[in-house]
Amino acid sequence: MPPGQLPPVDAFWSLTTYEGVTRLMGENAMGRYSIGDRTRGLERNEDGSLTMHIQHDDPGDERPTSWLPAPQGGFYVTGRLDMPRKSVQ
Repeated sequence: MPPGQLPPVDAFWSLTTYEGVTRLMGENAMGRYSIGDRTRGLERNEDGSLTMHIQHDDPGDERPTSWLPAPQGGFYVTGRLDMPRKSVQ
């Protein structure tokens, strides 16, 4: 997400991964199923942007909070915007 371009909400936003076939959240060693503005330790890049890694394999990033483990194989991501501002509606 570019600097200053976080989802325009008055409550919170999140992204959640689901298995493509079962449509359930897939088990992962980290126990993380969503990532968003309430993710503890979520760090922005030096320019203020936000990079998130949504993938099965650990990206080996120095910022483990930026990784949302995805199920192996097909998956999909659902975004949630709670109390979106008028610009989203």
